[in-house]
Amino acid sequence: MTTISAWTRDTIAPADWTVTLPDTAVAELLAVRDEIRRAPVPTFLLDPKDFALDACRATMDEVRRRTQDGPMFAVLDRLPLAEVTRDEAIQLYWLMSSLLARPVAQKITGQMFFDVTDTGAKLKPGSGIRPTVTNVDLRFHNDNSYNQTPPDYVCLLCLHPAKQGGVSQVMSVATVHEALQEHHPELMPRLYQPF
Repeated sequence: MTTISAWTRDTIAPADWTVTLPDTAVAELLAVRDEIRRAPVPTFLLDPKDFALDACRATMDEVRRRTQDGPMFAVLDRLPLAEVTRDEAIQLYWLMSSLLARPVAQKITGQMFFDVTDTGAKLKPGSGIRPTVTNVDLRFHNDNSYNQTPPDYVCLLCLHPAKQGGVSQVMSVATVHEALQEHHPELMPRLYQPF
């Protein structure tokens, strides 16, 4: 049985995953920007409860609904990037993400943010170079699945779209699960064992 979480590109539309940031939420974020400019605070000390973010909270509740009861992903359209610096954008992103769940580290070192950008590096076996700093096509994968405290949500902030390529793709794990169950039921017991 197909559910809303089990979809293909032919069965969903942008309206299913797009959450528009309303003008009231943008105004709240710009007020936060102004406050941070007057009294700078390190990003990791910013807490949504310290700001008037009712419209932002309602917007992120809708993002949560779509990630739990909808296609299991959402695109928030969009932070007021033309009106903030790079660092301010990251701080607003931190606050909005914090309205979904407590942020967790990206790496064992405690690194909270990880830039994905083509640095010109070449991916070579054993080099220690991560594909996220090259122009190599990243296949479908689960972000942060190795983490001892995996995140409830994976959030991405696009500050500078690539001139070409760099397209984020998502897929429905529920659809893959249903296809495996239908076409290869003998594999299902192994899917539910530790690995």
